[in-house]
Amino acid sequence: MSRYAEHPVMYETALAQGQGMRHMSDDFLFTYLIEGSLCLAFDELKYELHSGQGAVVASHSRITLENRESQPALAVHIHLSTQEIEEYLFHNTSVCTPSGDDTRPVHIFEPHILLHCLSDGIEAAIAQGFRANRVLTNLKIQECIHILVTLCPEIHYWFSAMCHARKIDLRTFMELNYKRNVPLERFAEASGRSLSTFRRDFQQVFGVQPGKWLLVRRLDEAYNRISHGERPSDILVELGFESFSHFTRTFKERFGSLPSQVLSRHKG
Repeated sequence: MSRYAEHPVMYETALAQGQGMRHMSDDFLFTYLIEGSLCLAFDELKYELHSGQGAVVASHSRITLENRESQPALAVHIHLSTQEIEEYLFHNTSVCTPSGDDTRPVHIFEPHILLHCLSDGIEAAIAQGFRANRVLTNLKIQECIHILVTLCPEIHYWFSAMCHARKIDLRTFMELNYKRNVPLERFAEASGRSLSTFRRDFQQVFGVQPGKWLLVRRLDEAYNRISHGERPSDILVELGFESFSHFTRTFKERFGSLPSQVLSRHKG
């Protein structure tokens, strides 16, 4: 099951004794061991993974999965892109408090029926030669992330910390996400920053506070789309405005005209 034929997102491996698999990419990697045992080696750290257990490897971690036993090791793997982790962080808040500084590159999960069912579905699809489309693949990835958070709520903060370790380019990040109507805390977390660091970095990159930049960026986009014939009511929610009255008031303050007047000029 893959997003692109040459870059599988979900796949199965069977490693004989002495065989190994290296992981080093921009993605997080979830591995579920169907049978056998694996050693996960990261620099000086080593983790043992046994049948029924799962593990999540942080993005940008150079790690080797090696079978040191005589029995073959059969595993299912799912790549979780940083974009998909950001999407999760945008839409979800944690139900627990941080448990301290957690910088380990691997999280181990004990056997659980939810992990077993997740793996079973993927394994069956692979066995039947089914290739999921982008929508189905993304749904399966989101299911995987939510199962991991359900089994270990603290991993929410670990995902955020691992994103924090690479601090996403703020200008590109904001241009992609400025339409989202979420608190600044969500922007900060999804961009890999604390709220205070997010505010400081934002001021350095854009020269203004985040709230003001978001409003102006959304208003400019609204003006551009209305002046090309789109109705204000059709783009209001999409651009992150909560009420029509707030939108029209701030629109007139910025452009000196109401949205309806700009649309009328276009029609004229």
